[in-house]
Amino acid sequence: MSLGRRLSRMAARDPRRLLRVVAMAVVGVTLFATGLWILSDDPGAAGGSVVTGQATSDDPVRAGLQRCNDLGSAALDDAGCRAAWAENRRRFFGSSDSRNHPGRTPSPAMPTTQEDR
Repeated sequence: MSLGRRLSRMAARDPRRLLRVVAMAVVGVTLFATGLWILSDDPGAAGGSVVTGQATSDDPVRAGLQRCNDLGSAALDDAGCRAAWAENRRRFFGSSDSRNHPGRTPSPAMPTTQEDR
């Protein structure tokens, strides 16, 4: 008797049992695939890209952030890392004070002086 016939008879007699068998098979395959992924030597096996410490950059802030990443928890006490993090936050979030950014022109909708408010 083939596996397909066995499964169809099992489904006809007890559908809950078939669901349990299918669920255990899915869990088993998932655990097996996860184990293979963990044991693989290739860190990019999951399809993601991995950035190594040797990546060069023309941006000094990015290079500083990479250095802080390489330092690990010691970076919390490093003044250079604090400065790099502050600059990175400033770049990401921006600043409402246009005087701190000489290359940036204020939006016409934003008042620039106290009299404009």
